[in-house]
Amino acid sequence: MTGLLLGTELSDVQHGYATAVQESGETLLALINDILDISKLEVGKVELELIDFDLLATVESAVTLLAPKAREKNLRLHTVIAPAAHVAFCGDSNRLRQVLLNLIGNAIKFTESGSVTVSIDFAAGPSSETETRLRFEIRDTGIGMPEQACDRLFQKFTQADSSITRRYGGSGLGLAICRQLVELMGGTISVSSRLGVGSTFAFEIPLARASTPVPVRSKFSAQLKGLRALVADDTEMNLEIISVSCRPSAWKSALAGMASMRWPSSNGHAIAASPIMSCFSIR
Repeated sequence: MTGLLLGTELSDVQHGYATAVQESGETLLALINDILDISKLEVGKVELELIDFDLLATVESAVTLLAPKAREKNLRLHTVIAPAAHVAFCGDSNRLRQVLLNLIGNAIKFTESGSVTVSIDFAAGPSSETETRLRFEIRDTGIGMPEQACDRLFQKFTQADSSITRRYGGSGLGLAICRQLVELMGGTISVSSRLGVGSTFAFEIPLARASTPVPVRSKFSAQLKGLRALVADDTEMNLEIISVSCRPSAWKSALAGMASMRWPSSNGHAIAASPIMSCFSIR
């Protein structure tokens, strides 16, 4: 209801009051949910569902939900999923989505500028015909933390230091819940971080292959086969996303960083830029 209220004509003072009510309600709801989750996990009352699900759709739903918060802070939110992982798996998609929401949400919260990147690929090591181990990474360019703080980060009611609680809020339960959920799914979770540079949270979980295939998504038109595509962007991560998303692993890709390029403009002056370029064949 506060969201509807904020969409009406309000004075600056009224808007501030309504925003405070909304944020307080969201914080209280999140705290209650965290306490309920950690309580059920502590007594072993959380049971995992085993249902077929589309991994790509699960990840996209989490990223889409948090995209507005990233836009509010002018952050770039990237998703890179290995093409081979665009299949259906069997597991608890709701609990996997909960872990992703928590980790991506934290990355956005503690990042003031730059980007947050969600990467998913097969984990190193052997896989069987019926089970695959996936690796999820959430990287940010946020405030980071000292190495000694990483060791206690997954404990209950713990944050990197007390100043973070005062500045960013939070109960200190989210990462403890993530650890227990990942371990319940048979996986492991870790963090690496550099103060002032950013953090990378990674977890690996085994997932069984689904009994039913994932619905076929749209493919390149036959008219595009045999053509070559050239993409120019000033952010190398964007090129990686396009390259990974739009071509099979068999395609050849060449990345070239260009220090400077100039194009003639309509007024006769040269336009200088420093793009990074990616060229690949469509097959």
